[in-house]
Amino acid sequence: LAELKNEKTYNGHLVNCDKWMNIHLREVFCTSKICWLDACCRNGDRFWRMPECYIHGNTIKYLRVPDEVIYYFVYIIVYMKFVCIGTSFSIKVYIF
Repeated sequence: LAELKNEKTYNGHLVNCDKWMNIHLREVFCTSKICWLDACCRNGDRFWRMPECYIHGNTIKYLRVPDEVIYYFVYIIVYMKFVCIGTSFSIKVYIF
């Protein structure tokens, strides 16, 4: 789930993310809290389905990743740290 600064939310499968937090999503549902088309729609009344989308990182206000995905990558990092003992492999993991 990605909430943007313009009050739109995008919910889909994360395909890619780069170091500037630009994200590529597939099977996306977009919800708009602000309706620009007509004055009669309520908050979250507009939905769109898109096969994929690309979101620039500087427009993202909030990004939510499921805990299972975070724990999976923490497990991979810890496993790689133990496998690479004796090499110059060091990484810091911060979980908030």
